[in-house]
Amino acid sequence: MMSFGDGLLLIGWVVLGYYILVNGVYLVVHVTALYGLRDDIKKQTTRTLFQQFSSPFFPGVTVVVPAYNEEAVIVENVQSLLNLNYPETEIIVVNDGSEDTTLSQLRSAFDLYPIDAPVPFEVPSEHIETVYRSRDAPSVKVVDKENGGRADAVNAGIWLAEQPLFCTVDADSIIDRDGLLQAVEPFLEQPEETVATGGTIRVANGCTIENGVIESVGLPRNRLAGIQTMEYLRAFYSGRLGLDRLNA
Repeated sequence: MMSFGDGLLLIGWVVLGYYILVNGVYLVVHVTALYGLRDDIKKQTTRTLFQQFSSPFFPGVTVVVPAYNEEAVIVENVQSLLNLNYPETEIIVVNDGSEDTTLSQLRSAFDLYPIDAPVPFEVPSEHIETVYRSRDAPSVKVVDKENGGRADAVNAGIWLAEQPLFCTVDADSIIDRDGLLQAVEPFLEQPEETVATGGTIRVANGCTIENGVIESVGLPRNRLAGIQTMEYLRAFYSGRLGLDRLNA
């Protein structure tokens, strides 16, 4: 018969073994990421983004922005997307039944007017009220629909997209100017195998952003935000780089 103390000891060894296993896997992934980082640096030193941008093979990308009550950041977000360093982009902002001035902010900033967009009958989303286009930036469309949640808004935007690739980004996030160039690269290198790509997400606290463009990157002064920055780098950069290196 196993005593209560023996049972606790066994559970302790199981927990310790699990802890060692999980952190051992993390260690392997992050050490592998160092080799991936070395190869990335070599690649970037031999090829500039200008050379990438001059390629005639870049597919068009539709950037879908679901927005619900984002009046404080929506204009700056769209402006940052218009500043992207990419040959052909389409921007679709989906106003997901916002109860604030998100739509009026967009109409005022980008001079929107309603268009007769061919809305497919079977769109898997809540009812679409109106589709707008910008007079100032013809690549910008705004979809005004009933509230259905983030996934519902993304569905509406994707179904109205006219480009072969799409990218979704939150309304409170800003894409680096060369971000799409780097995200699309796997589709050019391995077109038959690549299904989706993701980027590194960083905390904007401590960064200088002007007119939707990241002018300088810094660290936040708040300690909690600093820990969050480290965790984002671990999960989104080091973790993904290591898993990619392991072909996982």
